Amino acid sequence: MATLCSPRGSPAKLRTSSASVSYNGRPWVVSPAQVPHSPLAHGPNEREVMQNLNNRLASYLENVCALEKSNQQLEIKIREKLSEDTGVKKDYSDYFTLIKTLSKQITDSVSENTKLLLAIDNGRLAADDLKEKWSTEFALHQSMERDLNSLRKAKENHAVLNDSLRADVDSLQSELLSLKNDHKQVPLIIY
Repeated sequence: MATLCSPRGSPAKLRTSSASVSYNGRPWVVSPAQVPHSPLAHGPNEREVMQNLNNRLASYLENVCALEKSNQQLEIKIREKLSEDTGVKKDYSDYFTLIKTLSKQITDSVSENTKLLLAIDNGRLAADDLKEKWSTEFALHQSMERDLNSLRKAKENHAVLNDSLRADVDSLQSELLSLKNDHKQVPLIIY
């Protein structure tokens, strides 16, 4: 008879015989009828096969019981070790001051980075505004240049026309003088 340990730690009795196994008083029978497709269940040595399987099961259950006992012992040792360590408290105040210092440095760095990003964005906006103003002023400058060129051409045309008109006026004045002189030379005929 082998002893089987239950998960709660209380021992359970395992009884084995040539044809059956019982656990805590309840029979657990392994028979060829329960394993119809097993090649081990058919043949003249059925009883020996069943005995072998029951023995293997009993040794397996004994191994499980031994492992559970060693597990319980390890758990007890762990609890004892943990209860011993709770009495010693470590001083982490140096770490807290270091954490506070590093936290302040991180906060300052984040603040400085934010200021730099804001300055960069403001610079970009100012550059974009300046580009827009420059393009507007350039377009206005080109428009004024076109207007000035057209006014220069108009002035040149006006100057040519003015010179031509002065020449006409001078010729007409000289003609008028000659007519006046001719008129003075003609005697006055009285009828």
